[in-house]
Amino acid sequence: MEKKIVGIDLALPGRRKTGIAVINTITCSIDVWLVDSAQLPDFVLNLENIELIAIDAPLGLPKYGINRLIELNAKKLGLKLLPPLLGGMKKLTEFGIKLKNVFKEAGIKVIEVHPSSTLRILNLDRTTFLNKIKKFF
Repeated sequence: MEKKIVGIDLALPGRRKTGIAVINTITCSIDVWLVDSAQLPDFVLNLENIELIAIDAPLGLPKYGINRLIELNAKKLGLKLLPPLLGGMKKLTEFGIKLKNVFKEAGIKVIEVHPSSTLRILNLDRTTFLNKIKKFF
């Protein structure tokens, strides 16, 4: 049975479109779309066989202050994550949490990702990473 992993580069409704990539783990194919953010839950839930959704946005709130433990630990590693409650990030964080809850209620595993930090940890630039992805797919 095919399984799909969905990657979401989240944007706030009414601002920009949200980027979506869907990887089929059986056929090793990838499809990409730009979707109006307000339509995002319906669009994603209409996809079949979703195993995992990875969202590039904060999916949790700090216990106190504007940073979570992950932002503080990332800073120690030289990574730059924006605090989830700083300025415009607050609305994006709230939207991300709302989406996470919708997808989890549908029985789909959801994780938070930070692609530029991942590239930095892997010591890859975007061009090298994209070339590797193109070879794989």
